[in-house]
Amino acid sequence: MENLSKKQKYFKKFISSVNKEYCTEIDLSYYVTEYVEDFDTFLEEIDNQGGFDIEIVYYKNAMKYLTENDTSLTDSLTIAHEFGFDMTKITSEILASLHLSQKTKEEFYEIEDLINDFFNE
Repeated sequence: MENLSKKQKYFKKFISSVNKEYCTEIDLSYYVTEYVEDFDTFLEEIDNQGGFDIEIVYYKNAMKYLTENDTSLTDSLTIAHEFGFDMTKITSEILASLHLSQKTKEEFYEIEDLINDFFNE
């Protein structure tokens, strides 16, 4: 049961409209809880619920994504290395999923000022 304050309910509507342009891979309004009161708590809610853990399944989908977003695989391999993946067991699905997850989290950081401005009003 949602126990959202009036401001959090307005925030949920606000973030839904922002979500049409930013972080389109995840439904940001889903992660608005009674604990969200600023950017940091919102980020924490999304992280705690695995919201940035986006999975791309099937080789074809992964290769299409990587071809369009990380042709050299440099970024994806760097992310995999930072997470400690064994490079002999890495797949295109893992690389694509890691890259998209990181990209989505970076997009979320682009709206930090919007979110903080909302809560400071």
